Amino acid sequence: MYPAPQRASGFQADVAAESSSVMAGAPAVLPDDDAAYPCPVLAPGSGRDSWLLDTDSLFRALWRDWQAQTPVPVLARRFHVSLAQGLADLAAAAAQEKGLRHVGLSGGCMQNKTLALLLSQRLRQKGLEPLLHRSLQTNDACISLGQAAWGLLTVMRGNF
Repeated sequence: MYPAPQRASGFQADVAAESSSVMAGAPAVLPDDDAAYPCPVLAPGSGRDSWLLDTDSLFRALWRDWQAQTPVPVLARRFHVSLAQGLADLAAAAAQEKGLRHVGLSGGCMQNKTLALLLSQRLRQKGLEPLLHRSLQTNDACISLGQAAWGLLTVMRGNF
């Protein structure tokens, strides 16, 4: 789980253990429940010049279920399913606008095996190809490498 829902639920996870198990390829242990909270994508407009994922709707629904004493593993599964679906919808909208097919998945959130697997599945269902780590671990070091590569590409194209 992520910090905000984790704090709200009172559920305490061992982050080091979660990261270690993800990196070792251990399966995520959550109920098999594909119910999802709303997590809509808002198109540019109304003063916004970019796409926006409306996570407020997600957190409100999560809070209602928590108040209804829904079991924490169910809350966690629904949160992950919802976030993966919202992110896939956001990526699909942006990819269509820009004419892209590939989506790079990196950063600390991709250490969460449940999110990484669900998001990869949802992206493929939308005809997009997720790019996942093979040689480097996901997290800050790989983000830095990606930023350096993007910076080099920007300089080479003269777009700075």
